[in-house]
Amino acid sequence: MKIDGTKIRHFEEKKRVDFGYINAGVYISGNTLFDAFDLSERFSFEEDFLKKYTSELNMHAHISDTYFIDIGVPHDYRRAQTEMKSYE
Repeated sequence: MKIDGTKIRHFEEKKRVDFGYINAGVYISGNTLFDAFDLSERFSFEEDFLKKYTSELNMHAHISDTYFIDIGVPHDYRRAQTEMKSYE
């Protein structure tokens, strides 16, 4: 993801990098957002929408420097199960 201030300029799906921002996958939009775009009935939000139309949208990011762990990665999911026990 390329960000200018909080404005999202370019979206990329996950790849291995040493430093950068992550997409936590939380979006807020109006219910007619997709009406103005040429999309199939079924589409990938990331691949078919965000990658293609980010420059046409007024999208902003909430930037946080708090702890994050990607539970979509099996090793990190197991690690999260151990680390989150301290919050019980």
